[in-house]
Amino acid sequence: MNSVTDNTDKLSRHCLLLGKEDRYFRDWKLSSVPSYDDIVANVKRFADLGLEVHFTELDVSIRGSQGSEKDKLEKQADIYSRVLKACLSNSRCKNYEVWGFTDKYTWLGSQNQPDLFDVKYQPKPCFDAVVNILKNKTAVV
Repeated sequence: MNSVTDNTDKLSRHCLLLGKEDRYFRDWKLSSVPSYDDIVANVKRFADLGLEVHFTELDVSIRGSQGSEKDKLEKQADIYSRVLKACLSNSRCKNYEVWGFTDKYTWLGSQNQPDLFDVKYQPKPCFDAVVNILKNKTAVV
């Protein structure tokens, strides 16, 4: 057996419940987000162990970022897109979930603008990016 199979077999024999929660989204800044390839590799790493992968509580703050408002919102859309595409690229990724839906009531404060809709409930570029990926999901799987 290979090491992944050995590890998966050990996990299934010795663990009733196994979960790993990464909270790095909370600390992501627009300039320091893992690349798409790095996210895909990390999803694959857990999937190869026979685990399901769930992206939950995703929000992407634009606070402290350089650039115009438009630039920040485009970078934010790119991050939401990277994570969704990475999830869709692996059948072991079972969930992509955002923390909130409007900047008006975000736990981070509305000035951080982390959600898919602005304070007036209008869709932001990140919403459009997510919807476009889901409409064309066969193109990224």
